[in-house]
Parts: sequence; C-alpha cells; structure tokens
Amino acid sequence: RASYYAVYNVKGVETHNLAQRGGIVHNNMPICYIPHTTFISTADDEMVIALESHQAERGIYHAAKDGGTLVYYNTVWQPLSVRLNQAAEVTPGQIKRACDARHINLFEVIDAVLPDSRMQNIAVLAVVNARHLIPDVAEYHYCSAMTDLMAGELLETNLHLFYRISSQCLQ
Repeated sequence: RASYYAVYNVKGVETHNLAQRGGIVHNNMPICYIPHTTFISTADDEMVIALESHQAERGIYHAAKDGGTLVYYNTVWQPLSVRLNQAAEVTPGQIKRACDARHINLFEVIDAVLPDSRMQNIAVLAVVNARHLIPDVAEYHYCSAMTDLMAGELLETNLHLFYRISSQCLQ
C-alpha cells in the first residue's frame, strides 16, 4: 500500500493454505517500476519480509536470492509440524547461519514492549523504512498509507511504534 504514493507498481496475491488450521499464509508481492511484472516463483526475490521465524526460514530457502535481504520479526507462532513434534522450532542462530551461507543481508526485528502482537508488521515496516530497503519509498509514504488504513487511537498507536522503532534503527 505504501507504494501507491511512490513510484512503484505493486500487485499481490495471498495463498492461505489452511491458515485457519495452523497452516501458512504466503503473499508474494512484486514491487517494481514495470506495471505488468509477473510473480516470482523461484529464489529470485531481492527482499523477503517475514513476521515469524519459520516464515523467515522458508523465505531464505524458497524465495530469497543469494545476496538478497531478509527482514523478519523474531517470534515463533509454532506451525502445526512443531506442535506435533514433527519439527523443531527455528532459532535466530539457524536463520543467521542460513543467511550468512548465502550472503543474505539480515535484519532481525524484535520489540520488547510491543503493545499488541498484531503490530509486528508495523515494527518490521519501520525497519524497512529506517534502513531504506525499498528505494524511493520514504517515511511519509508509509505514514500516508497507514493514515488511509487506520484512524483514531489505532492509527496513533501504530504511528508511535513506527516512529519509535525507526528512530532506534538510526541510533
């Protein structure tokens, strides 16, 4: 949504894969200057953004290109395979080693005072903003998009978090 105000064309399609039963939700969103780009299905993505450690690991192996960027929120939502003891939880160390092996730039996001777990996306967005990971998309683009999507106390709380984390990245 932030790119609506910038110079990029964005299109996205979510695949829910039984998300309501513990499965994953995946959204591939090409962000580019070309209006009719196709979806990327191989490990060619410049940047992967994940809101959970297992998503981050999948992104490293199935989406990110060598030398790309991973931004992820360091939390575990325990996918079904972990709950059934069929797989172990992914650790930050595993993610770091996998990124190092493929020269992927890693930005781990965690906020000890996150007001609501549903705000992890804003925390990640703040890091993307502060590190200028999407060229030509500036802070005011993100804030304008948030203003279009939220109002009142919800908007104020999210903007406060966005500015706080953005400024922490600059220190």
